[in-house]
Order: sequence, then structure tokens, then C-alpha cells
Amino acid sequence: MENPSVRPIHVVRPKARFQLKGRQPEADAVQAVRALIGAPPPGGHRRDLLIEHLHQLNDHYRGLPERMLVALAAEMNLPMAEVLEVASFYHHFDILKDGQTPPALTVRVCNGLSCALAGADDLLLRLPALLGRDDVRVISAPCIGRCEQAPAAHVGQQAQVNATAETLAAKVAETLRSEQNEHHPSVDGSLFAINRGLFRGWAYSAGAARSARRRRHPAPPQTSPRPPMKQ
Repeated sequence: MENPSVRPIHVVRPKARFQLKGRQPEADAVQAVRALIGAPPPGGHRRDLLIEHLHQLNDHYRGLPERMLVALAAEMNLPMAEVLEVASFYHHFDILKDGQTPPALTVRVCNGLSCALAGADDLLLRLPALLGRDDVRVISAPCIGRCEQAPAAHVGQQAQVNATAETLAAKVAETLRSEQNEHHPSVDGSLFAINRGLFRGWAYSAGAARSARRRRHPAPPQTSPRPPMKQ
């Protein structure tokens, strides 16, 4: 019969490092990832820095090669499925098959309702022929938060508002010229730039709604306080 006063001892074992199932990281890919994000600190890479590290890879390679994603998952001790889920969620990330050559530049034309009504479909049709380049990709993208400046687009990571096919073609030429003698520039916090754009669109809509409410329900006129009566 067990003594109820004696409690079993539970041994706490250290958490084992996550082992990737299937494809294993390549040594040269791991070194390349470390050169960009740094060696793992004593406690390992922070999980909340995944998006930031994906941006570093995406900016450096003009996309996310699959072999680099495998190496990143191993370096951050994360499941490969989690890394792929995040990388495939944001339209500014391009997952590249091994051996796939990324485009020199990507133009993303917003296909949100405001931009569609302002002529975004016409931009998607006219721009590729106007550019005349196979190494520049023109695709549609979800709303980028520039509804009040439609149609809008991103040339690389740079927002272009009230866009026309001609202004986008000029911006593409300018961007390619600036990158000829330098490595593909790293855009610090491009995801936060997208969020700022979304916030600007929301703030514009919220401001318009407040103005409409003020017109419907004007505030009563303010009166100045009466001076104190003399005794």
C-alpha cells in the first residue's frame, strides 16, 4: 500500500531542440542566414523576430529561397510549417523554389475596391507592355491602405499614389538605375511601412466620418462665463 504522505518526484528535463522533419538545413545556407541575422544568442533567437528576419532575407535575395527558409527554421528552432505559414501570409514576401531567379523588381498594383474603381485594372494591363522588360514583374496585391490616393501601387517597397502607367514606368526606371551599382537595398521595417499605410487609410476614413457627424450634429455655441457679481 502506497504511503499518501510520500509524493512522487517529477524530473524536469531540459527542452530538447526542435528537430526538423523532412528536409534538413544545408551548411552553407545556415552560414548565409547567420551572416544576415547573426549567430544565435545564448537563449536562442527570439520567436517574435521571425518577421524581421524574413524581411532581412527577402530584401537580400529579392525573395525567400526555400533552402534559406529551412536554414532559418533550424536557426530559430521553429517548425518549418510555422515559418512557411508566416512567409506565405504577407504578399510582400516571395517564396522562391530552389534555382528560381527572382525578378529584378516587382510592381504590386493594389486591387482594393477604391483602386479598382480608380483604374487599377487598366494599370495591370498597360504597364507590362509599357515597361517592355521580362525581369520586372507586375502583379496585383491586396489593399495597401492608400484608398484616399487611389490608384496606388508599390514599386519594390516604395509606395506610389495617384499612379498612372507612365509614372509607374518612370519610377521603375529610376529604381533600377539606382540599384545598378549597389546591392539590393534593405528596407528597414517595410512591414511597418505597410502598417502605417493601412493606418493612414483608416485614419482618413475615421476623420471623414467624424466630420460628417459634426455637420449633422453641430456642437452648441460656447458662452463665456459670467463675471462675478460685485458685493
